[in-house]
Amino acid sequence: MPFEARSAILRQIGAELDAGVLAYVTGDREGLETEVGPDVLRRIPRHLEAIGKRDRLALVLYTIGGDTNTPWPFVNFLRGSCDELLVLVPFWAHSAGTLITLGADRIYMTRFGTLSPIDPSVTNEFNPQNPANPDEQIPIAVEDVLAFFELASETETHDTDLAADAFRQLAESVHPLALGNVKRNIEQIWQLAKKLIRLHTPDADDEALTALVRRLTTELYSHSHMITRAEATALGLPVEQPSDDLEDRLLAYYDQLKADLELLEKFDPGSMLRTTRQPVVLERAYVETPNTSDAFVTRGVVSERPEAPQQQADATSGGTGSEVPTRPLVATLDVASERWETIA
Repeated sequence: MPFEARSAILRQIGAELDAGVLAYVTGDREGLETEVGPDVLRRIPRHLEAIGKRDRLALVLYTIGGDTNTPWPFVNFLRGSCDELLVLVPFWAHSAGTLITLGADRIYMTRFGTLSPIDPSVTNEFNPQNPANPDEQIPIAVEDVLAFFELASETETHDTDLAADAFRQLAESVHPLALGNVKRNIEQIWQLAKKLIRLHTPDADDEALTALVRRLTTELYSHSHMITRAEATALGLPVEQPSDDLEDRLLAYYDQLKADLELLEKFDPGSMLRTTRQPVVLERAYVETPNTSDAFVTRGVVSERPEAPQQQADATSGGTGSEVPTRPLVATLDVASERWETIA
């Protein structure tokens, strides 16, 4: 059974570190990406109760990010059950995942482990519509807005009111309330990062913290930049290199995730339709210990339905104008439910 294999590895990690072990995983399978979200918080208490109060708690973390409001309560829940919190990164812990690592006393990264900048992208009802899909809104990267004003200020000009003019131009393209949301998120991410670090280093110098947060936001420029173990150490994060045995076990856990969540396989309803017409059950995320496990599960049925009809043939192009429109069938996943379910 997949959980039994993951459980055995988590048990080995706990023995290696003399620590209780909790894993939080959000899958990044293409077409079926899952993110950090507040829904996981309800699942945490039973797993921490299964571990019990420990001197040391190790969190195995795998995620590409998600909701930036979740790391604060998540880390506080974990720190309430231990004296020392370790975060173990087998492959990547990006964006909101990196925020979670900031709350750790020590961060163990394998040679393949990466973090990322913590500057968020924000989306609310006032964001611009996506021209390619009017039902979607374009996320606004917080640091992109700051970079716009920085570019305007660096442009050589005799216009002394350039900053105001730049803001007017931006406000004509982006709703002012969307820009206000960007401002709030800028302040939130800076305060949140400092608060997470002060959970384990309460006497940290504010000037040093400000410099660290600046390096994790503005100075890295690209939100897609991957911070390696060496770079994370140079930034001033409490990063340690795991022992060879611990690294092997972390990478073994990642290999098990790749198999259980099919991380390297693009989600293709069409291929599933060719192999089965039975209901589909897709595990997408885990929160688990060696003895307990919850999975975020999508349940549904793959079916075929016609695409939108194509335009009828035009008589001037050789058609009669009366042909029946071509309506190719496409496979889609009809979702019946998406929720956390108890596995063990």
